[in-house]
Amino acid sequence: LRVVAHVDSADDFATAVQAGVDFIGHLPGYRFERGYESDAYKLSDNAIRMAAENGTVLITTASVSDMIYATDPDTLKDVQALQKDNLNRLHTAGVRIIPGSDRFDANVVQELIYLAELDIFTTAELLPMATEGGATALFPQRAIGSFREGNEANFVVLNTNPLTDLTALSDVHRVVKDGETVYLDERTEVTILGVSHAA
Repeated sequence: LRVVAHVDSADDFATAVQAGVDFIGHLPGYRFERGYESDAYKLSDNAIRMAAENGTVLITTASVSDMIYATDPDTLKDVQALQKDNLNRLHTAGVRIIPGSDRFDANVVQELIYLAELDIFTTAELLPMATEGGATALFPQRAIGSFREGNEANFVVLNTNPLTDLTALSDVHRVVKDGETVYLDERTEVTILGVSHAA
């Protein structure tokens, strides 16, 4: 069985990596517990290096900070500075990162927007991390997450281009599962590969 460790602190992260877990849920430092400073959540270079070597996958859940500190912009600024530092070093070291939300009031689209605003990843990097990266990390035995011959015919058609605006991910035209349309927005018409598709 693969193991996911939910962590809060830098020490939690290091312990989980040393134990050989497959996934780490939460980028440490999404909140600062009372009595703790940002140093308690700054990942060590050694733990990051070991995570990269082990193939440990990090699920971000960083945007929960936006909710926790909605009325405390000064603390949010400190939290985001730490998140940027940790994510930058994880990304540079080659740790596999997949966006994931831990919010009851939002989903992974908000997580992607939040990560984009941290100005570490480009939209062109974030989208594959969330789609192909997330799918293949969670379901390595399945042929999903990309358009390749032989892959499962599961995909979403959007009304507009998410590369130019991530909110397009919430504007869905069609959802196909196992080659069958399971959702269709009958209000819209989109062009796919030069062909107009009416609802």
